[in-house]
Amino acid sequence: MGIDAERFPEVNSELICSICAGVLEDPVELPCRHVFCSPCISRWLNSNHSCPNCRKKARSRDKKPALPLLKNIISKLKIRCDFVQHGCTETMELERLGVHTSLCPFAPMTCENEGCEITFPRRSKADHEAECPERVISCTSTCSQGCGLQVRLAELPGHNCVRSLKSRVEREWTFILYKLTLRTSIRELINLLREMFHLPP
Repeated sequence: MGIDAERFPEVNSELICSICAGVLEDPVELPCRHVFCSPCISRWLNSNHSCPNCRKKARSRDKKPALPLLKNIISKLKIRCDFVQHGCTETMELERLGVHTSLCPFAPMTCENEGCEITFPRRSKADHEAECPERVISCTSTCSQGCGLQVRLAELPGHNCVRSLKSRVEREWTFILYKLTLRTSIRELINLLREMFHLPP
C-alpha cells in the first residue's frame, strides 16, 4: 500500500500508484514502464496477468525495482507529520519523517508510572509527571518528619510516618517469621529423610 496522498501538500500525479491511489511506496516497474507499489502490483499479478494500466502481459517475475532517481524524488517530497490530528503542523521531507516522528512534541505517549494509563502529548510529559497520582516519591522530600518511605503521590495527603513505619516493621517481621518457619520445616524434612534411609547426620 502506498502512502496516503492527502498527507502531501503537493504531489505529482506521476508519483501516485494507480492501484491504491497512494504515493508510491517501495516502487517497482513492469516491462511496459508503468510503476506501482511493490505490494500492490504483487497482489494484482497473483490473479491477473497483465499491467492494470495498459493491459500488456506481465508476470510477477517481470517486475523490477524502479530507477533510483524516482525513489530519490519520492524521498524528497514534503509530507505532513504523523500526528497532524494531534496538533502538529510541521512538514518535512519524507526521508526525515522517521526522525521527526521519534521527537515530535505532539506524539501521544502513555505515562510510565505503574498503575497510570493516561495518554498525553510528549510535550506535556513534565506537567503530567508533576501531578501524576501514581508517581512514587520519597517521604523525605515532602514531610518534615521524613520517614524516607516511598509513597504514591495520591497517598501523600493521608500519609502518616509513624503508622507507615509501624506497618512496614510488622510486614517485615511477619516475613522473617515465615522464613524461619520454612527453614525449620526444611530441616525437619532433611532429618526425616536421613532416618528413613539411614543416612549419617
